[in-house]
Amino acid sequence: MINKKRIFASLASFVLVFSLIPFQAAQAAPVAGLTSSQNQTIDALFKALATSDPDKIAVAKRKYLVSGSPAYHYVDMIQNHYSTVRYFKSINSFGMPSGVKPANEPKGTYSKTSRGVKFNSSADAFDGFHSKFAFNSKGKIRNWTVGTMSNSNPINLSNRIWPVTSSITQNGFLVDGGYIYKEPSKKTTVQLRVTNKATNLKSWSFAGGNYGDPSNKYFDLGQTISGCLYMGQTAFFETQLSTWPTIATGTEAVVNPPVFNGCGAGSSSTSAVFRFQTG
Repeated sequence: MINKKRIFASLASFVLVFSLIPFQAAQAAPVAGLTSSQNQTIDALFKALATSDPDKIAVAKRKYLVSGSPAYHYVDMIQNHYSTVRYFKSINSFGMPSGVKPANEPKGTYSKTSRGVKFNSSADAFDGFHSKFAFNSKGKIRNWTVGTMSNSNPINLSNRIWPVTSSITQNGFLVDGGYIYKEPSKKTTVQLRVTNKATNLKSWSFAGGNYGDPSNKYFDLGQTISGCLYMGQTAFFETQLSTWPTIATGTEAVVNPPVFNGCGAGSSSTSAVFRFQTG
């Protein structure tokens, strides 16, 4: 006869012993050719990027990246994106704070292999496979290579991202910063820091307008993060091109955006030129 009491006692002992064994989470493979410390830095950086939280990304940017480097510019651009989304969600139709704190954008994911890091962002422009990380003597990252998720078309960040170096005011708008980023997908993200210098509300639409490159070719703008700017307020105008325009250090380009005097109902269409120079 089967002794049920003994069976139950044995099972209880097994469960008790198993529960005392500490659970070990699967560890991501280190990127080959890098030190343990360098791998920890990469982990910490992409963990912050995957939060889609501009505050956490800003902390990681300052802690792990060489200021002014291509790596710094790339992460700064991601931070600007999420900051702008949060900002426009936190204001009312007159560009004033609504008093509502919006939630962060959906989180992204990242995974490490011996070859690099696959990053899937909630902002598709920044998706890709990241590899060949370069560090300075203080252990901070200064550059790396980005390709598609399958790592096709890998190009160094120094040949993917150009900072805006000029400060130009036209039609009531000051453009004095931002980036042009050539995505692995062969699209381009244009991100310009814009301040309303007029004496009235300014806004821009989610669609329309074009981009003129130094070779005098024009490209339609994709959808933008739209919103309203109160007098003196600053935000990032961000849009996407369907291809790579000509981009060269020290040359000028223009964005002819779909802008308005006023915000929401009662606003009127106006003209503006966002002129800038890339560094």
